[in-house]
Amino acid sequence: MTINERVKLVRKTLKMNQTEFATKIGITQTGVSWLEKPGNVVIDQNIHLICEKFRINETWLRTGEGEMFRQDDEYILDKLTETYHLTDKGQRMIRAFLALSSEQQEAIVDSICTLAHSIDNNNTPTPVDESSRLRAQLEAEIQAERKAASASSATSSEKRA
Repeated sequence: MTINERVKLVRKTLKMNQTEFATKIGITQTGVSWLEKPGNVVIDQNIHLICEKFRINETWLRTGEGEMFRQDDEYILDKLTETYHLTDKGQRMIRAFLALSSEQQEAIVDSICTLAHSIDNNNTPTPVDESSRLRAQLEAEIQAERKAASASSATSSEKRA
């Protein structure tokens, strides 16, 4: 299969006529017809436009090797959005979650599991309980910082003496 035939296959797979395809990549219908004609050279600029606009794997378009569509993160998120009707807020939440370290992701999943377990057992924590827990955690962190600062200060005094 030639690159020209692969360009046509992309268009047909996307269920577009030449005019629609041309509009999406910013050329004329005649230009698309020319791209699809066997033996004509498809310039890099058109290859990049097609790949970028339709998430086409450039290696596949040039050589026929690999899959037609790229499987990058944005493409996958677009498919999730389409399949599960995600809102803009849902998309942003998924992007933010995926940008976290694996440790941060695990902490969030653990928190959600704890919350779900509490709800299942009809043992929902009250805001007061949560506030108390957070206050105790912050107080412990402050005490640890003071202790570290105190130890550092004592070491500095000994060095000067």
